[in-house]
Amino acid sequence: MAELSYIPTVDYLLAQIVAQAKAVIPFDSGGIALYDRASRMLTPTFYITGGDFETHRSSRVSIDAGIVGRVARTRRPALVPDVRTDPDYITFNIHTRAELAVPLIFEDHLLGVFNLESNTVGAFTREHLEALGALAGQAAAAIGNDLLLRRVHEQLRQGEAFRRVAALAASTLDLDELFALVTREIIDLMQVRDAMFFFPEGAGETLRLHPASAREPERPGVVRGWPPDEDNLVVQVFNTRQAFVTNNAAKYLVNTMPGIQKIIAAPLVAHDEALGVLAVANPFVGDFEDAHVTILCTIADQVALSIQNARSFAAAHRRAHVMALINEIGRQITVRLDLGELMVELVEAIHDKLGYGAVHLLTLEPEHKLVVRASAAADPAHRLAEGAVLAADRGAVGRALHSRQCQLVPDLAHAPDDAVPEAIAAYRSRLAAPLVLGEQVLGVLDILSARPGAFDAADGEMIETLAGQVASVMNNAAHYARGQRRRQLGERYQAAAQAVSRQLQLYALMNVITKEAAGLFDLPAASLMSFDPDSQTLYGSAAYGLSTEYLRQRQVSVTDLPDWAERRAGQVTYYPDRRVYAHDDEQLDLIEREGLSSMLAAPLCKGAQYTGSLDFYARGEPRVFSEDEVEIARLFANRVAIALENARLFEALEVHAQELSQANRLKSEFLANVSHELRTPMNAIIGFSEAMSNGLYGPVAEKQADRLDTILRNARGLLALIEDLLDISRIGAGHLHLSYEAVPIYREIKEAVERHKAGVGAKGLALRVNLDALPPVRGDVVRLRQVLDNLISNAVKFTHEGYVEVRARVHQHDGRTWVRCTVEDSGIGIARQHQAMIFDEFRQVDSSSTREYGGTGLGLAITKKLIEMMGGQIWVSSEGAPGKGSAFMFELPVVT
Repeated sequence: MAELSYIPTVDYLLAQIVAQAKAVIPFDSGGIALYDRASRMLTPTFYITGGDFETHRSSRVSIDAGIVGRVARTRRPALVPDVRTDPDYITFNIHTRAELAVPLIFEDHLLGVFNLESNTVGAFTREHLEALGALAGQAAAAIGNDLLLRRVHEQLRQGEAFRRVAALAASTLDLDELFALVTREIIDLMQVRDAMFFFPEGAGETLRLHPASAREPERPGVVRGWPPDEDNLVVQVFNTRQAFVTNNAAKYLVNTMPGIQKIIAAPLVAHDEALGVLAVANPFVGDFEDAHVTILCTIADQVALSIQNARSFAAAHRRAHVMALINEIGRQITVRLDLGELMVELVEAIHDKLGYGAVHLLTLEPEHKLVVRASAAADPAHRLAEGAVLAADRGAVGRALHSRQCQLVPDLAHAPDDAVPEAIAAYRSRLAAPLVLGEQVLGVLDILSARPGAFDAADGEMIETLAGQVASVMNNAAHYARGQRRRQLGERYQAAAQAVSRQLQLYALMNVITKEAAGLFDLPAASLMSFDPDSQTLYGSAAYGLSTEYLRQRQVSVTDLPDWAERRAGQVTYYPDRRVYAHDDEQLDLIEREGLSSMLAAPLCKGAQYTGSLDFYARGEPRVFSEDEVEIARLFANRVAIALENARLFEALEVHAQELSQANRLKSEFLANVSHELRTPMNAIIGFSEAMSNGLYGPVAEKQADRLDTILRNARGLLALIEDLLDISRIGAGHLHLSYEAVPIYREIKEAVERHKAGVGAKGLALRVNLDALPPVRGDVVRLRQVLDNLISNAVKFTHEGYVEVRARVHQHDGRTWVRCTVEDSGIGIARQHQAMIFDEFRQVDSSSTREYGGTGLGLAITKKLIEMMGGQIWVSSEGAPGKGSAFMFELPVVT
């Protein structure tokens, strides 16, 4: 158990229990020692020596030493008539001769030891041991309940942090911003020094520290990257996809992160793909436990999904950018008749706008020779001379010519057949796309990058599209029409994508998706099909231009799809005949009743996981979809998949917010239950004490009467505290109901002043009353009395000399009539920096361990809530200087 910070209610209870022990058991010193599980030490916290409390005594006892340590270790009480005959006795006080000790146990957890010492041999009896055991049970319950309350607060704090991380992950696509903000959230939540993201980089997949999460980028000696075969904790977590925690990090980091002693590393995994590692570290103190691992893994899962979404969005955005470039190139091609000049401009446009290292356009000449027609590179020395001849029968260029397909070379250093001229020998990866016109191969578009693994399938598709345009330059008119159509599609796609991105409500989003999908290609109907992996079935989720019956009855078993493998791999499928996608007579009849003909099905994928299909329908004659339309359908489906996932995440966040609200309600119920449980025995204590004080059970000696008076005074104070807890819990749970009526506030103020005259006079203060003729206000008379008593008693309590003044007058503002009541004093005042918090629950300006003034910190919080429930408002004014005092003012509406 971590060392307890000071909480007035718990300390008060424990101090009272120790004092009660002093009243029933004769001892010279002793009290409660709390147990710290991390250090295995017992710390005397509530101790009485020589009749006075010694709070937080410095001498600590190991659980492995002394009589107290034995009691803690064995969890068995000890009654030692003479400590000097006990083999475990350790001398702390040379006067101690007898010892009595009982363990504090709550829910099978050791919380500490209740230990009493006497300077007299044989001072303690079995009856004393039983009494101390009962008191120890009370103390353990008080400490345990406090720990449970702390746990609830910690869970709420964690839930709020998770909500912020989830909201951030769902709202940003800027990964640098995400990593920086999440790093700060983790450090604050887990109280650690460092939170670090590591991601694979380069062809060798070396794990490197992301700069956005490096709080101390210049810290000397820190290794910021490890190859995939390194025997290292971070690499191990990345390869195994399993979280790892250690409080001896030096054993696993092998001098790569000096000063780090304790570390947790959690994998960033999305859709069964390892994306990186999230690690937190502390240099010296604070062992990590299973709860810390759970927190970090939860955040890692959220961040991994956000990374996946950001990458999907980035890919879609890049493809949209490429589409715009393709349209631009297409427009250039349609108006240019000089083929040579066109090739140069085309190559330079690809190089400049897509950022490749070098771009070459090669044409296939007679005698099977590849000739350089245009070359572009950032370094002029890397350009190939026009007319230079390259080998047409080997490497990626040769394979592209013969296969008529795009060829990718991840690393030229490992491709000996890909010999390149000396001018471009510095490049590492290559993409070669054939220029095909019908059945004829015209040449190759050759693209190079200095970075290994720079190209992927998406790049290949893009360059193939460009190559196809170059090859079709001879058909200017057709190509121009195609370019116009691509521009229109791009604009429609952007508008549709924006409409989808703006919607976060899942049901409304699905309807927007189908409407925008139909409008994308001027189609009469579209549907959104969801995939159930358990039944391997596609079923209708939303539709546009289709009947409710079709949406309800449309189902397809993917085992009946001849192209299921292609769909699952993310390929768009075209069905020219409805009989192909009907699959059975019942579905065919359903499709025919809708008058549908051809269909284009674009798969919805979340990473590598197939989640459904976006289907585009035509009626009447079959609609032939062009390659551009197929590509736009695929891009739109990708955007739809991201939007659906974001909507589901948003829905999950709303559910989580409801769970947090439920947790807050449970907290209020917990306070109410604890208060009810405490009030019953406290009423009994007060009742029996009053009966004894009144002589109902026989004569009472003077000293006994004094002690009974102390018991009654403290019990009534504790009962008032319990009543405050009940009030605040009822208000928090919404169970406190007021009886509204016209309240004669003038009479209530006068009576409240009379109730406090004795207390004011006892302190030698002047009591001033200044009241106008006041009309009735709307409120609850009982709760108004509670408000007045709270404010006046506070003024008396915090004023040592001078006066307390109560005044009230009628006030007009906001078109309404109010009664403004002011309770002013010449007391200690409230500093300006504290005035904003004094109405908070459990908050007091004087919160030190040696407070001069008592109280729970609930009175003003309850007062504020009651005033607001009656339709009013309350505030404070104070210069914050002693003797200047404070003025509390509240307003209530006049009955109209």
